[in-house]
Order: sequence, then structure tokens, then C-alpha cells
Amino acid sequence: MTGIARLSAISCRLSAIRKTGVGVGIGIGFGFCYLVFRPDSDTDPDFLRRRENEQGVLLFNLGGPENLQDVRPFLYNLFSDPEIIRIKNSVLRKMLAWLIASTRQSKSRDLYRQIGGGSPLRKITEAQATALRDELRARSEDAGVYVGMRCWKPTIDEAVNQILKDGITRLVLLPLFPHTL
Repeated sequence: MTGIARLSAISCRLSAIRKTGVGVGIGIGFGFCYLVFRPDSDTDPDFLRRRENEQGVLLFNLGGPENLQDVRPFLYNLFSDPEIIRIKNSVLRKMLAWLIASTRQSKSRDLYRQIGGGSPLRKITEAQATALRDELRARSEDAGVYVGMRCWKPTIDEAVNQILKDGITRLVLLPLFPHTL
């Protein structure tokens, strides 16, 4: 796996793009990276009718439980992540994730209760996406802006599916959480 592919969202989510038969080019910028999609005419017959430079921005973040009932499944998703728990055996990693989520859920719920009953991360990220969309429009830049969460909803897979459905061919990936290459 290349260094750029180790960016958190890309390393675990490029499979969603590969499954669609889309050709992908990856570039590196300062603090972000971008993808250039080249859909195959066999997998996307409408591609030729679209403009070739449909642009988009994907803001991705870790995510967080939106209410107290979401805490345990969020913790499971978090600790199932091979970048968080670096155990190669996925069955063992998922068993450990289940154990951690089960034992930690009560304490985590209490902490989320103290900040209003859930994580504000999705609302903050969506507000950032709206502000970015508005600023791009003010500069006469037509670009779709999308939000995807690594460990919660909307997932990065869901965002990628929408990006492909919208015919985006150039995508800037903007991670909003700390990561290493």
C-alpha cells in the first residue's frame, strides 16, 4: 500500500471505488489529497454525456455517536478499525472491539451525556461543508461538497456512492482529523 493510501479514509474506503470499476488517480497536496475518477464506459454508460471535470470536495472526519443509544455501536466501529487496533486477524480484532465497546459504553455514555447526549461532530462537519459550498459558489466554482465519517454516519462509503452517482470526476479529499502517512 502506498503512503498516500494510508490516509485514514482512503486506506479503508478505496475498495468502494474499486468495486464500481472506476479508474482512480491519486495526487498529493498540502494537507489534502485528490482523486481523479475515470469511469469505464462499460460500468458507467452515461459518463460520456457528462462534463469531464465535475468537481467535488469530500470532508471526512472520525464521526461520533449522535445520541446515547449510538455509543456502543460507535465504539465498536471505532475499535474494529485496523488503523486503531492493529491486529491483523480481523476476527480477533472484532472480538476485542466488542469487548472494549461493551465494557466502555457506560463510562462513554456518561461523558456524552455531559456534552448534551451525543457528539456534535457531524453537525460541525456539515456546517463546515455548507460554509465551503457557499464560499465556492461565491467564487463561481461549481463543486459538490460531501461529508463522510470514518466510524459513523454518514459513512465514507455512502459519500463515495453519492459522489459517483453525481458524476464527480475530480475530488479533493479533505481530512478533518489528525492522521499520519
